[in-house]
Amino acid sequence: MARALRDPMLARVGEGFLAVAVPISAAGDELPSAQVLVGFSEDLVQISEAVVVDLPGPGPVTAASLVGGGERCLLSWRDAAGAARSAAIHGTDSAFVVTEVSPSPVSSPSPVLISPEHAATLLDQRKKGPVVEPFPLVRERADPQVFSYGGRWYLVASDDTNGDNINVPALLIRSAPDLQGLAQAPDHVILSRGEAGLGGCFWAPEVHEVGGVLRLFFAPSVGQASWSTVQCHVMTLSPGGDPERAQDWSTPVPVLDMTGRPLSPEPGRPAISLDMTYLEVDGRCLVVWSQRVVEEEFVGDAELWIAEIDPAKPHRLTSPMVCLLTARLSWELTNDSNCVEGPYGLVSEDEVALVYAAGGVGPHYATGVLRAPRGADLMDPSVWTRASAPLLDSHSVAGQWGPGHVSFAHQGEDLILAFHAKSDPHEPARHTGLRRLPGWKGGQPVLL
Repeated sequence: MARALRDPMLARVGEGFLAVAVPISAAGDELPSAQVLVGFSEDLVQISEAVVVDLPGPGPVTAASLVGGGERCLLSWRDAAGAARSAAIHGTDSAFVVTEVSPSPVSSPSPVLISPEHAATLLDQRKKGPVVEPFPLVRERADPQVFSYGGRWYLVASDDTNGDNINVPALLIRSAPDLQGLAQAPDHVILSRGEAGLGGCFWAPEVHEVGGVLRLFFAPSVGQASWSTVQCHVMTLSPGGDPERAQDWSTPVPVLDMTGRPLSPEPGRPAISLDMTYLEVDGRCLVVWSQRVVEEEFVGDAELWIAEIDPAKPHRLTSPMVCLLTARLSWELTNDSNCVEGPYGLVSEDEVALVYAAGGVGPHYATGVLRAPRGADLMDPSVWTRASAPLLDSHSVAGQWGPGHVSFAHQGEDLILAFHAKSDPHEPARHTGLRRLPGWKGGQPVLL
């Protein structure tokens, strides 16, 4: 399977732009097939889901160039025998039509002309791109969330000491007067292994205000310390309580479906559930999480699911569960088992963005995004649009491998992005990092 692209090209077509690239192997080798990847963009910010288009003649495709004009563009290349070939490409969505042109005209790449206003908009978006903070902020902490409460900043995360996130002794939290102070702040234990029948893991803790009080969603292992027994749980901070005091948190309880059964994509079959997040949109209280069937030797695909809850009783779903997302894009399928996880919502005036992670816990881990307009029924998977390329991956910032499991917080007019990554692709542990997006006013955040 191709894992990389070369010769990216743009051409003006009608009211938008055609994007073409040549797929190659992850090692940079040419592929034997005569194919290109083609997508369409109206604004050079969002691109349609690219599709593989077969070209006439034998592969591989070399010396490719693209010329735009009118309602089509002309792609020129050389085939396996070195013969010059050209084809016209028509279409602005997944229904691209390729028609070979013979004899092949001589062509060279043409500049893509855009208006000064469009150029200024694109440049302004880049100016508002993130401020890359020193990495890591906190070592051996994964799946991070930072949040502000009572005039202090807090960090909760999975303990990834020495890369072991299974035999974890406790659920930890730390705080500081400012974000950078979290780097040296001491950890406080708010839940220990063995309490409430929990055996370890304590994955992906998130704190949200739900029903007027702070709730902490997380995924501990039940009984033994094993990834195969993790289940979404929630506990509540007492009114006026201190988030760093264990006694101020209620006993954690599992989140159950509307019939009172453990969460499972196939009710009644054993499953794991994790990475639960919460968002309120247009008067609806929603949770999104990842779950998969785990039964004896069978491990199913990890998918994102969504449901409604009563904010006064967040441990019980009040609607049927709906599957929102299944891994199917190439960058999502780099693990032995297909997995999408780590959802987190970002609500603005016009839309809801739901970032998620995929690609396996390692250097191929990356961050994707689903987007839906405000006012839409977010329980309907058809209202969500999945970006075809990751927002954040190992190519985004040098020395940050597998950036993912993103969460957001607001600080004044800035948007704070928390994520984890590895500083070396071969090290076992993941580390917490931050980025600041100045002046974010809605829309898909620029994370690169």
